[in-house]
Amino acid sequence: MSTPVEESCRDSIPLTASNLSTIQDFRKENPCIEPLPLYNRELSSFEGLIYHIGVGVFHRSHQAVYTHNVLLGQLAEESPAERWAIVGVSLHSFKTRNVLEKQDFLYSVFSRDEDSTKLTVVGSILDIALSSHANTLVMMADPRTRIVSLTITEKAYHIDLRSNKLDLSEPTVAHDLSHPNEPAQSAGGFIAQALKLRMQRGLLPFTVQSCDNLPGNGVFAKTMVLDFIAALKEEEFLAWAQANCKFPGSMVDRITPAMKARNPSNPDQYSDGVRSEICKKASIKDEWPIVAEPFSQWVIEDNFVDGRPSWEAKGAQFVNDVAPFETMKLRLLNGSHSALAYVGYLLRHRFVGNAIDNSIVRSFLKSFMAEQCETVPPVPGVDLDEYQASLVARFENPYNNDTLIRLARDGSHKIVTSMREAALSNSRAGRSVDAFGIVFASWARFGCGIDEEGEVIDFEDSQKEEVMVKVKEIFGSIDDGGFVSNVSPSREAVVSLLSFVFGDDFASDNRIADTAFKSIDKLARSSTRELIRSYLSGNIEKSENVKAQEPK
Repeated sequence: MSTPVEESCRDSIPLTASNLSTIQDFRKENPCIEPLPLYNRELSSFEGLIYHIGVGVFHRSHQAVYTHNVLLGQLAEESPAERWAIVGVSLHSFKTRNVLEKQDFLYSVFSRDEDSTKLTVVGSILDIALSSHANTLVMMADPRTRIVSLTITEKAYHIDLRSNKLDLSEPTVAHDLSHPNEPAQSAGGFIAQALKLRMQRGLLPFTVQSCDNLPGNGVFAKTMVLDFIAALKEEEFLAWAQANCKFPGSMVDRITPAMKARNPSNPDQYSDGVRSEICKKASIKDEWPIVAEPFSQWVIEDNFVDGRPSWEAKGAQFVNDVAPFETMKLRLLNGSHSALAYVGYLLRHRFVGNAIDNSIVRSFLKSFMAEQCETVPPVPGVDLDEYQASLVARFENPYNNDTLIRLARDGSHKIVTSMREAALSNSRAGRSVDAFGIVFASWARFGCGIDEEGEVIDFEDSQKEEVMVKVKEIFGSIDDGGFVSNVSPSREAVVSLLSFVFGDDFASDNRIADTAFKSIDKLARSSTRELIRSYLSGNIEKSENVKAQEPK
């Protein structure tokens, strides 16, 4: 018996290189299909190669699309500049390769809002290699490989945020340091092995380009690589790397909900629904498409060792200082995503669109943005009021359908990168940190692992066990109805959690600690809804046990 996806895709054509000419014929009657990758995709035809570590959905919706668009533009040029393509690298799994190889590493990006629908078939990724394969390291030392980029998420850099140094005790890092001639398990170890091989062959290093959603992502990459090399105790190698390697920072932005590859034995309703819709609209059968909003932004520090693609021809911005753009995006978009995740989830919403449609959530989110925006420096060419309004409009896009549980992932890291410095800056300037206090209280209550209706919250966080111990000290146990056992949490326990997450200096700020305690105290005695209502009415300190009176 066929599945609903198979039924809807019965007359569709598989996405492969050999079928591009047929799909090209579809474009005549289907304007939603963007120009196809009819450029030469043979590896030998490219002058520049980018080896990208972490070929997840964001890379495929962002950097790979910019590179694809540059290649499309070069088709019309009589004497195009050097052509660049991407080879993906996986440190641990061949899952993505196993799916995309059947499609000749082609995939589609389905981009929608209320005004437009576009399907882009992307061809800039030529292959995906496993880092442990010997040939992968050899290709990293090929003169054409001039950029190694990364989207590995913050925790995979293994930077100790308290010391801002590489955590040499992290198991994969420790393995790579003690077994330098074995396949590397960490990104830093793998990059160091490739750089050493290039030095031994008399080549320039490649540029290491972080495309992760982090403040100072270039500094993260630099710390990861140079601290690893320093720990090898090889002075010549370290001196060469310090003198020659470059680590440009960047700001990346495109809302990209999670998508899963087709798996008939374990169907995913959202992902399967997207596949069916692509079949219906474009008659293309894609095993692992990407969904993304139409908006895309990439601001890059122009600091490369040996050339780069002409990404600016397709909308990327090259600047001398990325920091203002990073600060704007992290404090306003990423901070708002976290605020939306914890507040929205506790108010029984599960998707971004549902949460932002709630008037209480929307009003609070605008207030949170305004508080955060007080700390954002001027950004060249950007009106910050318009930027905040555009974020709300992007969140309201009904087609993104991003889940709050995904946005809530690794919150103990994300709230630090997006809120710590903003809260400190506001406090030291004598400004309000009330909205931060509510987000922190909501995150802490979310971290209990049981919501306000008594349902389990299955969240992911690299510090989950430690967080759950800390928040239990605040709220106590949670009963089947979602009520906390401790309705009079201690300030000491709240300060301990602040210190664990944000550091001692943060927790010692009395304005921040007092505000966080008042929000948590209010939440413990009432509910998330009442906490936000009190904030919006300017009466956050009044704590009444109203939870039992609220409708389910």
